[in-house]
Amino acid sequence: MESGHSYLEADSMHTTIERACRHQRIYKREWETLGRGSRRKAKPYSVAVPHHHDFIAIKGVTSNIVSRPNTNGKKSKV
Repeated sequence: MESGHSYLEADSMHTTIERACRHQRIYKREWETLGRGSRRKAKPYSVAVPHHHDFIAIKGVTSNIVSRPNTNGKKSKV
């Protein structure tokens, strides 16, 4: 794939939001409002706000499942 020959909708969204927040102090709770209001000509972006119960700790899961070879030939847990 050549540089400059791909298009992802997420890139456009990120650029639009970055332009909207340029030269502003943004605090934690303002990101949601900024994301929705950053689009001027079309309908606003849909913003899903994650809550603490949406995240899980996977440290225990990965240490039991995933392993990688070590430099001395033994397997070490990740």
